[in-house]
Parts: sequence; structure tokens; C-alpha cells
Amino acid sequence: MNKQQLNDISLQKIWIGELKDIDFLVYGHEFTVFNDVEHFFSGFEAQSHFPLIVFADNIVNQGEALKKIRKHELLWQSCILVNTPCYLSEALANGLFNKQSDDFYNSVITRATSLNLSLNLVDSALTKLLSFMWIYKDNSLLPVHDLSINSVYYYPLLECFGVNTKDAMSWLSSIHRRKLLQTDKLIDRVRYCRHCQSGHLNYVDSCPSCQSIDIASVSSLHCFNCGHVNGESKFKEGIGLSCPNCHTKLRHIGVDYDRPIENQKCNQCHTSFVDADVIAKCFHCQTSNQVDELIVQNIHSYNISMEGKSLIRLGERFDNFNLTSTDSINYSHFEWVVKWQNQLAVRHQQTHSIVKIELKNLAQFIAENGEARAIQLIDEFESRINESIRTTDICCLAGEHTLLLMLPNTTIEHLSFVYQKLKGISLLNKNSDFSLSIKGIPLPSKEMPDEIGVWLEQQFAAQQESVL
Repeated sequence: MNKQQLNDISLQKIWIGELKDIDFLVYGHEFTVFNDVEHFFSGFEAQSHFPLIVFADNIVNQGEALKKIRKHELLWQSCILVNTPCYLSEALANGLFNKQSDDFYNSVITRATSLNLSLNLVDSALTKLLSFMWIYKDNSLLPVHDLSINSVYYYPLLECFGVNTKDAMSWLSSIHRRKLLQTDKLIDRVRYCRHCQSGHLNYVDSCPSCQSIDIASVSSLHCFNCGHVNGESKFKEGIGLSCPNCHTKLRHIGVDYDRPIENQKCNQCHTSFVDADVIAKCFHCQTSNQVDELIVQNIHSYNISMEGKSLIRLGERFDNFNLTSTDSINYSHFEWVVKWQNQLAVRHQQTHSIVKIELKNLAQFIAENGEARAIQLIDEFESRINESIRTTDICCLAGEHTLLLMLPNTTIEHLSFVYQKLKGISLLNKNSDFSLSIKGIPLPSKEMPDEIGVWLEQQFAAQQESVL
């Protein structure tokens, strides 16, 4: 997005619901006001993918309105703020409307423009989710409790992005295994029927002998004199106790009698027992499950991982280079190395350099000159890079035809040897359209933020490139 697009985005602010007198004085000149959600969808023409939408206090069915906006093909990444939370606000909205909302909205626009995503072409639930969680960095993917569905919990944001509720748990597990998401908090632990995967279960005690649920608690006595066991009521005689079998007076517990540990009895098979079996009977399919046979599912909230951030910002990377002189690592690992080396440089007063080398107009070069020439070009580029870097240097494929080099103990002034090596690529002098862009930034930086990728982009954007 360019600056003009950014200006267009920042001006599009929507208020849905009644604008009170005090709100009108403060915000009335900034917002386009719609009476309700239906009015909004019938009269709103999207100028951008990132309008600020504020829900007033009097919104009816706010949860359904949030869902409708998040499902919209153009508005799914809108910055939505509410005045009064509802049960879906935490999962689908971006917070409460307050005095800091303008600053928050501007930060959202800044992150959205740096993402460089063609939002009107996005049809992947994964792309939507990762981009949403990257732009709204404080938003987690949250589950919501809903007794109307078999899974008991569901993820409203995934549903809005097109993931079927029945498939959401397995879909999330797959994305988590790919390390694109990381678990945040353990919200609950749910057990599901092994037959239909419903979480609506009834836990009932049953007889361990015949599995009947017709059992009762009983208080029994055991006569030491003759060994007779029966219900306590059978031993009562007047104000004392007497064995109904041998008629012995029972005066002292532990001397004349005791109470058996079997304190439950089945009314069907008349078995006495201590601990009943527990059966989980499914309300949905009526299957009786043993508790240890149930499917156990941990319900987590999720955050985007470093790998997820790298994927959504850089896309799928193509391993076009074969660099034998050094170790090649993925982008998330490279970010970690930069942060680590920066800390070492600050502590030990060292100087490092990070170099970005980009092959520009390569696609046009392939179209005009063919793949054979392109392969020759890349082979020569690889050879020059391998001659220039040391075994202690680290490289990273940071995008299609883009290379990042971490050069420890190397100042910016000492990068001239890299430039000289790359200038020798013969095809650079034979084609005016194709070029190499080289930028370098120094370490250490005492103000490096946690999001290394954003910092690298900003630093490289501020540097003047050398074009070969």
C-alpha cells in the first residue's frame, strides 16, 4: 500500500448504533454513523479492508453482528471496538473503545501496510488467521463455550474464516504441529464420546458386576459371633442391636461387631461392593463409554509463532541458492541469531554487519532470456557469494531471490570486498533490466525491539542501496 492508500484507510471510521450527545460532540465529526448492522451493510461501501468499526451500547445481537463482519470478504480484518462487551467480543473484536483507540487504530494501519498482502485475493483460512494475528499482535485465538454444539467449545474466528466447526480441532492440531501457532493458555480439558466425538456426556455410577445403574448405598453390620452380615435395620432390637441370626447382643463396635467396607449394593444382582464403576453415557448417540476409553482434548488459546510471523510476512520461500561455504538457516532462526549477536555486541563492544542482497527483475529476465540463462546467472551468483563469505558467516533465504548475510566482526566499511566480488558477475553487464540490490546495516543497536523482522525491514528501508 502507498501513502495515499494509507491516508484513505485512516479516514474510514464507522459508528454502528446510537451516537449519544457526548459521543457526538467528541466523535461525531470523525465517524460515519449507521443506526444498526442492517443499515451498515445496506449502505456501506468499503473504501479499504481496514476501517475502524465501533459498536455502540445499544447493538442488538452484537455477537452475530461481529460474526457477519468477520465473515465478510472485504471486512474480515476490520478493527472492531465495542463499548459494551458480549460473549463473543473477546474472541472476535479487538478491544474496548476508549481514548487510546486512535493510537491503537494507527498502529494497526502501520502493521497492515507493512504486511503487503493482497487481501481481496485471500481465500485461505490459514492466511487469514496468520495475517489477522500478526496485525493484531495482542489478539489470541480464543475458544468459546457453547452447549449447542457437540464439541462444547469452538473457535469463532476460525468459523468466520471458513473452518468447519467439526474440523476445527484437527485443523488446529495440524497447524500447531507445523509450528505456525503456539499454545498460550490451557482453558479446559474436555472428554468426548469415542463413537460420535460428542462432549455431552452423563457420568453415572454402575454395578461392577452387572453394569446396572440400579445401585444404592447401604449401611451393613457384621456380627463377630456368627459372621452374619445384613443391613443395619435388621440388627435393631428396641434401643439396642442384636444379631438376627444368633441373637447375640451387640454392644461394642470392634468387639462384638463392625461395619463391612462394602457400603454399596446392586438391586439387580444383589452384589455388595466398595467402589462403583463409572460409565460415561453419551447424550447424543447413547453409547456407554468406559472413562478410560474417552477421547481427551485439551482446549487452548493460541498465539502466532515466530514461524507463523515469518510465513505470513515473507510467504513460502524458494531455495534458489546453494551456498556451501556457510550455514543456511530459516528466517525465524535468523531473527533469533540477530538478537543474540546484538546482545553480545553490546556487552563485548563488538561490531557486526547484516547484508541484504536482492536479485531484482529476475522474473522479467527469465521471461526475456529463458531459464537456461537464469540458471547460469544464479550459478555465477552462488559462486561469487561462496567466494566472499566465511565459514563463520550465517545466511538466510529471506524471500524469493533475497538473501540475508550475518557477518560477525565485520564493519560496514569492510563490505567493499563483497561488492567487488559481485560486480564480477558477467551477466550484470549484459542486461540493463536485471540488477543486484545490496544494503548493509551495522550492529549493535541499543534500541532493538522484540520484533526483529520489523526492525530489519525498517533499517534496510532507511539505507541507501548499492545497485550493481
